[in-house]
Amino acid sequence: MTPTPDPSQTPDPTPTPSETPSVPPSFGRAELADLVAQAEALPLSVSYVTPASTAVDGALVAAQLVLADPGSGDGVVTGAYRSLADALSALEADSREHGFVDGTVFVQGSSVGLTHVTVRDLSLHSGVVSVDGVSLTVGTDYQVSAGSTTVRLEPGYLAGLQPGEHVLSVGFTSGWSAEAKFQVLVAGDLPDTGGPAGVERWLVVWLLAAGAVSSLAWSRRLLSGYHRSQAHAA
Repeated sequence: MTPTPDPSQTPDPTPTPSETPSVPPSFGRAELADLVAQAEALPLSVSYVTPASTAVDGALVAAQLVLADPGSGDGVVTGAYRSLADALSALEADSREHGFVDGTVFVQGSSVGLTHVTVRDLSLHSGVVSVDGVSLTVGTDYQVSAGSTTVRLEPGYLAGLQPGEHVLSVGFTSGWSAEAKFQVLVAGDLPDTGGPAGVERWLVVWLLAAGAVSSLAWSRRLLSGYHRSQAHAA
């Protein structure tokens, strides 16, 4: 006689939730268009010139091309969304790693330099600091100290730079460099609006100096919107 199988010993063919293969969410044109709009609003050129910001530029252009092509299929749209989302996430992480902490503008004649902080241990610093590709001399052009890796550009060095935009690079042993833009201004070249002497000029300097900080905060608000939309789509 054939034995009757014990129901308790019969394997359940239905996979448990943990065994069910997860299907990556797909994204439509409206979601891609929203993410593109957020990326277009990011002031990427204000203070950072890093591989992360370059990646956002590339992913953004690709996404714009996908949106411009009415024949782009669902898979192409989803791929463009994920590429841009990944690039924005990397930019957000990069922006948390380094930046000027006291503004990005130096006015010639000022006795206060500029301070840049990278959230990496000082022991990982390669000892290489440069501006516009020219290596600087520690102790003369800048000071470096712990507290992550803090580089303070000396006012005497900054005063010798040409007015305009410059790029600071702080090297690390991994080969990665923290790069950030700053500006050198001549006080006499600041706009005079006819108000109380010097007030409007220093207000302009303050607004420029605060611009990188406020724009970074703005970037993070926009990026948080992307995270919410991604979580909702998932």
